[in-house]
Amino acid sequence: MTAGPRVSVVIPAWNEAERLPRLLDALERCDPAPHEVIVVDGGSDDATPDLARPRTRLIQATRGRARQQNAGAREASGDVLWFLHADCVPPPSAVGEIRSATLRGSPGGCFLIAFPAAERTLHPLVPWIERGINARTRVTLKGTGDQGIFATREVFHAAGGFPVWPLFEDVALAAGLRRAGRPAVCPGPLETSARRWLRHGVGRTMALMWALRLAYIAGASPESLAHRWRQAG
Repeated sequence: MTAGPRVSVVIPAWNEAERLPRLLDALERCDPAPHEVIVVDGGSDDATPDLARPRTRLIQATRGRARQQNAGAREASGDVLWFLHADCVPPPSAVGEIRSATLRGSPGGCFLIAFPAAERTLHPLVPWIERGINARTRVTLKGTGDQGIFATREVFHAAGGFPVWPLFEDVALAAGLRRAGRPAVCPGPLETSARRWLRHGVGRTMALMWALRLAYIAGASPESLAHRWRQAG
């Protein structure tokens, strides 16, 4: 196995018993393997802790994605911190891609994504959403939380970690990576679900996301944006 930076995986979870095993299976297929996998449970009342405990390092934290991810980062011992949502499925090459990116000097980065084949057939716009996300990522060098954001330990802590916001905490960290250097866009792809678009309507969800993003750029508070997101959902 080629030596390289140690990659610690941090997974925030809350009632993810249905999805978590698939992610853990995928991480076990990674070659090289991650240095460690930390699941940060936010008080699940399903089988999430029982599923995570035998296969990962399980810790507890106050519910909230930013809080949970920061708690996992504090406990991690790797050189690179890789944050994964429970509904993601990384390819076997993922850890190697992260190692290569950071060895080249990137402060961190994210992955291109792919929606599951079964979801791509449920609406004609779903493949175009995937292409649009990947095109935006290649141009801006910024990803969102469901794109497997990773950062070197030094850069993550220098950036202050994730701001404890109810929304856009991932966008804030991605901006911090961009200020620290040239983030990497790993080809992956990282499989992630299109469920949010399919559940609430593809066109409606696209319009809402762009409206929220523009409002964020204009200076709206994360709390007000989260309120709009909850109202819409």
